[in-house]
Amino acid sequence: MKKIAILSSSRVSAGMNTIIYHLLKSCYNNHIESYGILDGFNGLMTNQIIKLEYQNYLSIMNQGGTILHTGDPRDFINQEYLEQVINHYYQNQFDCLFVIGGHGSYNIARKLINKGIHCIVIPCTLDNDYSVGYSSALDTLVNMLDKLYDTSSSHQKCTIIKIEGCSNNKLIKDVCSSMDALYVDNHSLSHPQKLLNKLQVCYDTSNNAMILLSSNFNQGEQLKNFIESKTQFEVRYNDITFLYRGGMPNAYDRILARNYAYKAIELYNHQQTNQYLKLKNNKVIAVNII
Repeated sequence: MKKIAILSSSRVSAGMNTIIYHLLKSCYNNHIESYGILDGFNGLMTNQIIKLEYQNYLSIMNQGGTILHTGDPRDFINQEYLEQVINHYYQNQFDCLFVIGGHGSYNIARKLINKGIHCIVIPCTLDNDYSVGYSSALDTLVNMLDKLYDTSSSHQKCTIIKIEGCSNNKLIKDVCSSMDALYVDNHSLSHPQKLLNKLQVCYDTSNNAMILLSSNFNQGEQLKNFIESKTQFEVRYNDITFLYRGGMPNAYDRILARNYAYKAIELYNHQQTNQYLKLKNNKVIAVNII
């Protein structure tokens, strides 16, 4: 019987469990044995593997998080770790490894493919708008920003909010524009006076200001202190990066997760592995990793 392994890697995003559910359902319908690897690539390194029976996981379809847990793929830059992963893959006689994650997970999958392991990568990350989880995170983010804006405007404060997602992501910047919020990354602080001038404009117009910090900006408290030292504004700093990674996926991500999962099993059945999936003109397509 055919035998596949599934793991979720990188940081968690809404929709990971939905992908797992539809992979299991498709495996069940195609008479494929499915196994779950716990804690991302770490679980394959330490051989933490469980049998996944579709009938036992019906409740996870729209559940947030990932039942397989997740791990940081950056650990696997180490060649020794990679060799352990490869050994356990072959010891368990898997035919293909289904990797759910982001760019770091893709890079590890590519290394494994170069060693002869068959992989299919399903994008689930906040860094790209064609990935499962992005739409849900954006919905949650907008909802939280609306609430924070209500508080900030009522108390006439300057509110600094750290968010996650790729630092050059256009959609997140569009959200800032639609809310009259300022988007700040490391580059922005090379011209601090410009930032202060923009803040003053916000206060002159609406008696409050919101600043969204990109994920690569790690000096939120220092920025708060800097603004308070240069202005009369009362500033509050909030890190909400983990709040919108969880939660149930929205309708768009549920459909996208299903379509990605079914396409992945279809590729596997046709022996078309070593691919990653993406959207093009609203259709799921496969692209060769190597």
